[in-house]
Amino acid sequence: MTTTPTKVLIIDEDFDFLDGLSRELESKKFSVGIANRLSGLRRSLEGSTFDIVVIGSLLGNDNRTLGIELVREYSPASRLFLIESLRNGDTSAKPIVDGVAGIIEKRLGIEGVVAEIRRCCSTDSTMLPHDQIPPLDLGIIGRSDGILQVIEKIQKLSQVDSSILIYGESGTGKELIAHAIHNTSKRSHHRFSAINCSAIPEALLETELFGHKKGSFTDAKTDRKGIFELSSNGTLFLDEIGDMPLGLQAKLLRVLQEKEITPVGSSQAVKIDTRIIAATHHNLRSEAEQHQFREDLYYRLSVIVIQLPPLRSRVEDIPLLFAHFLRHFNQRFSREVNMPCQSDMELIMDYHWPGNIRELQNSIERAVVMSVDGRINMSDIFTEAVRQVGSFIEPELKVFNDSSTLEVLDSKAGHGKTESANGRFF
Repeated sequence: MTTTPTKVLIIDEDFDFLDGLSRELESKKFSVGIANRLSGLRRSLEGSTFDIVVIGSLLGNDNRTLGIELVREYSPASRLFLIESLRNGDTSAKPIVDGVAGIIEKRLGIEGVVAEIRRCCSTDSTMLPHDQIPPLDLGIIGRSDGILQVIEKIQKLSQVDSSILIYGESGTGKELIAHAIHNTSKRSHHRFSAINCSAIPEALLETELFGHKKGSFTDAKTDRKGIFELSSNGTLFLDEIGDMPLGLQAKLLRVLQEKEITPVGSSQAVKIDTRIIAATHHNLRSEAEQHQFREDLYYRLSVIVIQLPPLRSRVEDIPLLFAHFLRHFNQRFSREVNMPCQSDMELIMDYHWPGNIRELQNSIERAVVMSVDGRINMSDIFTEAVRQVGSFIEPELKVFNDSSTLEVLDSKAGHGKTESANGRFF
C-alpha cells in the first residue's frame, strides 16, 4: 500500500533558514513547501493542505499574527509551530497562542528544530513521516508546484523505458532533467550522451548521429561510430529536436521503429538499444500540423511529455536558488558576499528573468565578482540594458501541456507567480 509523506509548510524571511530547514525535513522524509511572504503563504494554503505549518522568527510580529490567522482560516487542521529567537532560552516567556501547537527556539539549530517538530508530533501517529518512502535526490532546488510535479513524473518514470519529450524555454534546465531521468532509470550505469540538433550543420549532424565508414566522404579517413551506437544500452538526449532537418527526421523515425542505424557510406545496419529523450522550445504539435515537423515522429517522441516551468512562474524558488548560487560562487571566488536585503530580494523576485535560471546564475556570479563590501549591488544583478528599459513586466507565458496544446497564461509582474556551475539542476 502506498503511503503519503507528512506535508510541512514553512514561512520565513530568512532564506538560509528556509533552505536548511526544508532540506533537513526532506531528509527525514517529510514533504516540504516554502513561502517567504504572506502572499505566498496564502497561495500555498489555498492550493494544498498541510499537516504542519512552521512560522519563522524573522517574519515580523504583525505578519506573524496575520500568518497565524491565515492558517486558522485556510487550514485549521494543521499543527502550527512558531520559531522564536529567545535570548533567555525560556519558552515560557512567550505565551502559547490559541491554535499554536508549540514554540521552538531557533538557537537549537536546524537539526534541533526538526527534532523538536518530530517530538511534538510523536503523540499523533498520523503526523509522523512514512519511513518506507525512499528519498529521491535529483539535485533539484525548488519547492514550487511546477517543480514538484516534474519530480513526481521523474519518479514515476524510473521503472519504464518510454520515449520522453521535454518542453522548456532556454535556461530552464532541460538537459539536467534528462540527466535526472537517466540517473534514476535502469540504464543509469550506461552512457548518457547529449547533442544539440540546432548547433550542427545537417551534413555533419547525420554522421554525428549515425557514424560513417572510411572513405564515405572527403574527410572520412577512418570508420567512426555515431552517438546512437556509442549510447546503446544508455540514453541519448536530443536537444532542440524541433530544429532537426526534415530529411534527418525521417531517418530518426526509422531508428525509433527498427532499433537500428545505418552509418553513412555503409549498407550494413547496426542494432542498437538506445533510449531517446528529446527537448524543444517549439510547439511540435502545432509544427506537425503545419508540416514543419514530421507528425509520425512527433507521436513517437511524445509518449511522455514533461513541461519545465520558466523561472517567472516559480518565483517562490528564487530565494533558494539565489542562496545556493551565492554559496557556490562565494566558495569558488573565496568571497563572503551576503544575501540581498528583503526589499532587494523582492525586486529580484519581481523581475521576469527571460533567460531563466541561467540568467539568474550569471547575474549572481557577476554580483559576487564585482562586490567590494560583502554586499550584493543591484546594478550588478540587473544589466544596463534591463535597467534602461525598466523590464519588470512579464511577457506572455507559453506553456505546452501534456496534450501539447498551446496555452497563453496572463502572468503579471509580481504574481507570475541549467545547468548550474556545479552540474546540478535547479
